[in-house]
Amino acid sequence: MKVVALVSGGKDSCYVMMKCIQYGHEIVALANLLPVDDSVDELDSYMYQTVGHQIIVSYAECMNVPLFRRRIRGSSRHQKLSYQITPDDEVEDLFVLLSEVKRQIPSITAIANGIKAILVKVAAIGLDPSKHLGKDLAFMEPYLLKLKELYGSNVCGEGGEYETLTLDCPLFTNARIVLDEFEVKLHSPDSIAPVGVLHPTVFHLEKKGDPDSNSLEKEPGLVFEVQGDGPSTPESTRQRDSGTVEHTRNRVHLSKTGKENTFSICCWLEGSSESSTGLKEDLETVLTETESQLLKQGFNWENVLYIHLYISDMSEFAVANETYVKFITHEKCPFGVPSRSTIELPLVQAGLGKAYVEVLVANDQSKRVLHVQSISSWAPSCIGPYSQATLHKGVLHMAGQLGLDPPTMNLRNEGAIAELDQAALVEVKPVLYVEEDSETEDETRQDQFGEGDYGCWGYKPEEWHQDCVQKRVVDGKICVTVISISAEVMKKLHEPEEEQELERVTRFCVYLLNKTLSENSFSWKDTTSLRIHFSTSLGVSVKRLFNVFETAFKELNEMSPEGIVGDSKEPTFNLVPVLGAGNSSASLDNIITCELFSLRS
Repeated sequence: MKVVALVSGGKDSCYVMMKCIQYGHEIVALANLLPVDDSVDELDSYMYQTVGHQIIVSYAECMNVPLFRRRIRGSSRHQKLSYQITPDDEVEDLFVLLSEVKRQIPSITAIANGIKAILVKVAAIGLDPSKHLGKDLAFMEPYLLKLKELYGSNVCGEGGEYETLTLDCPLFTNARIVLDEFEVKLHSPDSIAPVGVLHPTVFHLEKKGDPDSNSLEKEPGLVFEVQGDGPSTPESTRQRDSGTVEHTRNRVHLSKTGKENTFSICCWLEGSSESSTGLKEDLETVLTETESQLLKQGFNWENVLYIHLYISDMSEFAVANETYVKFITHEKCPFGVPSRSTIELPLVQAGLGKAYVEVLVANDQSKRVLHVQSISSWAPSCIGPYSQATLHKGVLHMAGQLGLDPPTMNLRNEGAIAELDQAALVEVKPVLYVEEDSETEDETRQDQFGEGDYGCWGYKPEEWHQDCVQKRVVDGKICVTVISISAEVMKKLHEPEEEQELERVTRFCVYLLNKTLSENSFSWKDTTSLRIHFSTSLGVSVKRLFNVFETAFKELNEMSPEGIVGDSKEPTFNLVPVLGAGNSSASLDNIITCELFSLRS
C-alpha cells in the first residue's frame, strides 16, 4: 500500500516507518502535528508528542518525501477511551491533516479505486448514523483510518462496521446513479455503537459522456420482476415451534467444578446428529444455558475469564462468531471481554450436537485483559470478539494462538502450520504463571511418588504408573496434571469383560489424579477445571463413559470421611471428544487423557 506516515520525531514513529517498508509498503508522504507557538516545546496532549517538533521540518529532505504539517488548535477535550467527534478536540486536527494529505495525494488509499460508494449502514463505535450515512467512502477514509487507530476497526468494513452502496464505478459505462434524497432509519439507539441504515427516497440516473444531458430514461427490457410462489416447503422446516425448543433444552448437560473463587462451567448437548438443528441454534442453546447458570450463581459474562468454544465444523466459524457476539459484548464486559480459543472437535460423531462451551469464571472483577485489534509486529491482532490475554491472580490465560505472522496476519507455511480452507491445522492455548515478586519452586522433575497410603480400589504404586502421569507444580500454588491412558495401558489393566475393563480404566484415572493431588498437598476443592478427552475410536457412548466416571468419583467420595470431591449437584468434570491425543504429535495413541488444573487460593 501507499501510506502516509505520522511522525513525531520519536524513535517509535521512525521504527514503525522502518517496519512499514520492511513489509512491502511505500511511504509517499509524512504528516506531523505541532504547537501553534513555535516557542512551545510540549503540549498537554493525550494524543501527540511535540517535543523536538522544530527538527521535523528536516525529515522531508532527509527522506525525499513531502511533509504535511498542521498546527494543533484543539485541546484534549474528549479524554475517554471511546472517542466521539468533539469540536475543538485535538483529534479533529488529525482528521483535517489527513484529509488534506489525501486531497493532494489521492494515491494514498487502501479502498475503492475508481469506485464512488456511500455508506448505507453503520454499526460500529465512532460511526454515527445521523452524521455518516450517505457520506462518500473516499471522504470517509481518513476518519475510518482514525477509527482503526482508536478502536482497531476494519477500514474496509470486513468486521461489519459499515455497508456501502456503489453509485458509480468503471463498470457503469452508460450512466451513474445520483442520490437526491434519503431518510435515516435508526435500528438501535445504542449510545456507544448505534446502528442505522440509509433509506433512499429520491434518485436519478445521470448519463455519462454527454454534459448536456442530466438525466437518463430507463431503458426498456433491462429490468425483470420475478413473481410467483417459491417451492413448497413444510412449515416445520421454516419455523421452529416451542416443542423443538423444549426438546433442544432437554438435551442440555452441565458440569461445574467445586472451587469457590475460580471455577469452570461446561455446557453441551447430548443426542444424535439428527436432533441437532444447526450450529447457530445449538450454540444459542448452550450460551443461553451458560448465561442462566452464571446468573444463578450471582455472576454474569463480566466475571468470565476464558471461554473454550468447541464447534463441529470450522468452516462455520463466521456463523459461530455471529452468534457468539449476541451474548458476549463489550457492554456486558466493561472490564474486558474474555479470552477465547475456538477449535473443531468431532462433536457430531460423539453425539454432542454442533456446539460445546466451557467457561472459566472468577468471583471478583480483578482481571486485566489485553485487547488490541490493530496490526503490530509483536502479536497477532484479534480475529474475533475476544481478548488476546487475561491475567487473574497470577495466572495469564492466553487466547488460542495460530501460526500467524503478526505484521501481515498471514499463516506461516513452515512447520506444522499450513493454510487449509482459511484455517490453521494447529492452535496452541498457553497458560503462564506471572506472579510478581515471588520465587518459583518448580517441582516438575519430582520423579518419585511420595510416601503415604493413597491406595483405593486395591491399587498400589507401581513403577509403570509414572509413565501415565505428567505434572507440573509451580510455587506451591498451581498443579497441572495430565493422565494418559493408551491402548497399551488398557491391556495392563485388562479385565475379561469389556464393561469391567472400562470401569477399571476410569477408576485408575481417578486414582492417579487423587494421588497426584494428595502428594503435592492439593485437594479436589482446588480444582478449576477437569477435562477428560476421549478418542472417538474408543467406541463407547458418551452417556456410558460419563456414567462410569461419575460412579468412580462417587466411590472415591465415599471412601473419604470428609467427602473430598464435594457435594456439588453437577459433575465436576467434562468429557471432550477428540480424534486423537498423545504426549507428542508423533504418538497420538491415547484412548483417554485427563487434564486437571488446580489453583490454590
